[in-house]
Amino acid sequence: MNLLPAALFIAQAGAVRGPDEASSSQVIAETATIPKSSIAREVASPPGLPTIGKWMLDGKLEVASWLGKKVRGKQVREPINVIVLDPFAASPEQATRRLVDGLRAAGYKIVAGHSSGYRAIIGGSLVPQLPSGKTEAFADAPPDRASDHGRMFGPFPLEHGFLFTGAFSLEVVSHHIAGHLYGSFNHARDDLATRLDEGAAYHVTGYVSLDNAIVGDPEYTAGDHDGVAVVLTASPPLP
Repeated sequence: MNLLPAALFIAQAGAVRGPDEASSSQVIAETATIPKSSIAREVASPPGLPTIGKWMLDGKLEVASWLGKKVRGKQVREPINVIVLDPFAASPEQATRRLVDGLRAAGYKIVAGHSSGYRAIIGGSLVPQLPSGKTEAFADAPPDRASDHGRMFGPFPLEHGFLFTGAFSLEVVSHHIAGHLYGSFNHARDDLATRLDEGAAYHVTGYVSLDNAIVGDPEYTAGDHDGVAVVLTASPPLP
């Protein structure tokens, strides 16, 4: 199911705005190391939000390359394709707990057997992945089966609440080729958004271009990714 409408938009939920990037001491993030690669440092500037890194970064702070697998002879760069806003969380711990609980309710549990240790850039800072355990990711099936899976990054503090970004993809399993194979970025993004939206905790409130599609490059591809991130906003906590 493709959730994208003809026109892209972004919702202004609870007057959420990003903080001054110079005042990043509050950020739950790793600020000491900056990626050397200009590609890894690429960011988008969605209106009303802090700058968003376009790519998921690996342990060397290079753009993650989907386990080094190639699609039609090209290396696959892993785009950020999900943004989650929680204008109601009172603390980073509450924002994290609500997101993990919401993902679990949507069928995305913390599953071992995946690569880990990734980071993303939000508001000029490096932010580690959720889940934080070694070899863990959020996934809707065990690693020996095809699954939509991914990592979230955050929480990053906003004037009202917190922000997470995410990188999700469909991985497929072949009986002839060892390991996981790339399937789709758009499928995983839309599946995650649909399942969260069908629940009570998070709803699709917009779409924003991060300008991280790759077209016509002879060496690199972002697969079927169209350069757009879905924006989901948390509902108020139940009384």
